[in-house]
Order: sequence, then C-alpha cells, then structure tokens
Amino acid sequence: MKHLLSALFLCLAVTAFGQFRMVSNGIPSWTVVDDSTYTATVNFQSDQTGFGYLANAIADTFRLFTGTEQLYRVSAVANTTFSSADLTVIEVSNQYTTTNGAPTGQVMVFNPDGRETIPQNPFGSTGSTAQIQAAIDTYNARVRATADAGGGLTYTGIVYDTLALNGVTVNYTYEGGSGAQLVNAAAGDYQITVLKDTHVHEVSIFGDNTTLNASQEMIFRIDNSANGAARRVSVQLYDANNSALVDQQTTSTVHTQAVSGSLTTITVPGLNGFGATGFYIEAR
Repeated sequence: MKHLLSALFLCLAVTAFGQFRMVSNGIPSWTVVDDSTYTATVNFQSDQTGFGYLANAIADTFRLFTGTEQLYRVSAVANTTFSSADLTVIEVSNQYTTTNGAPTGQVMVFNPDGRETIPQNPFGSTGSTAQIQAAIDTYNARVRATADAGGGLTYTGIVYDTLALNGVTVNYTYEGGSGAQLVNAAAGDYQITVLKDTHVHEVSIFGDNTTLNASQEMIFRIDNSANGAARRVSVQLYDANNSALVDQQTTSTVHTQAVSGSLTTITVPGLNGFGATGFYIEAR
C-alpha cells in the first residue's frame, strides 16, 4: 500500500507540474480558412519529456509555435487520437514576434499555462528539430530581455487576437493570460469568455442579419468570472457598409447593458436593418 501511495503521489506531481508540449511528426499540410486562420491534421511524435502527454489532451486554450518563430492560438480541436488532432489556429502577434501566413515546418503545440515563455521539447529524431529549439531559445530570450528591462514580468504587451464562430467575428485586444474563447449558445446569443489572468481592453463584434435571434437582436455577453471581476463597458454601433457611427436613438437600436456578478450582457435590437453587409458593435 505504501508503494502504491508513493506511485500515486508521483503521478499527481507530474500532472501538477508538467507543462504540456508535443511536436509534430513531419510537416503538417495547412489549409487557409481566411487571412489569419488555418487548419490541418497534425500528427505528433511520441512524448519525449517523460510526462506522458497525448494529443487528445490538446485544448483550445493552447498555442502553436514554429521553427520560424511564428505563433498561433489554437481556436478549435477535433478528431483527436493519442497521436493526432485536427487543429484550427489563428495568428498571434505580440511584442516578441510578428506572425503572417500559415505555419511552416515542424510545429509544437503547448499549454502556455499563464507563462510568457515557451517550453523546450527534447531534441532528437523522435523529438524537436534543431531549428525549432533555436527558435524557442530566441523567442524566450526576447521575453527575458523585456522582463529584465522592466524589472520583472509586470507588463506582457498588448496582444491582438481574432475569434470567429457561426458568422460572427470578434476582434479584441488583451494583456496577460491566454486571451478568450467565443461561444454561441443560441441563435443571436454570443459570449466571449475571458480566460484566467487575462485583461481584455476592447472588443469589436461583426455580425449581419443572419446572426440575430428571432427578435432581430443580438445578445452579446462578456464572462469575466475566471478573474472574479465585473465589467461595464462603453458601447457604440457602426454600419459596416460605410463605417459610419450609428445614431441608436433614431434607428431604434438603443442597447441595454446588464451586469450580474462577473457577467456583462449587452442586447442590441433592430439589427436586421443592416442586412447582409452587417454591423459592428464596439465595446470598450
């Protein structure tokens, strides 16, 4: 029994302190979804860290990094096995790197786990290439140089990110943490869920007459419960056809905003008048 408990403790310690990372077996073939989103089936090398990581543990809060210092956010995961997964990724640019285009070369998927740095993966014929190891070292050196200059990781830089789901596109900026997730609970009902240790600055929501509920309104929620903080935001409405600020009084699109605990709910009526060209709801 004593040996069994010791083994259980070691397994729990591995789970608690390991930082997920897996590298691709070969070079994935990426398909372009739009100008910043890409999808591919990624086959992974077996885990070389000793933590027993498997591809079916990949989550849509993870990141993807390449040997050319490209960084992406995993936005969707499907058809997972122990050694493969269908991944959709979105470009991430920050103060340490600028990402343009589809991932190239060997890729590594990792759990950022609230850290700015990227974990290394063992080198070898069934592990990381020298190129991706060098890219990780270079990226992490920039992070540490910024930390040294600022006296510590007190400022993580502004990150510009995009979420898209069922006809709605959300562009937002944030600091810290791992960003946010977009959920479509029902017709015309969308929610951005802010992840732990993330501060969202501003949100721009694009929709059209196909993204509304039966009352021709959009309900947009900001869930900040992971950080235990309420948010009340300033809301503006723009016409996507001409980028003009909309007078919500004269167009019968006056919004309401309710804050309950850490959940902010914005409801904007009468949006069907914008047709297929759509509208933008700006929340700051």
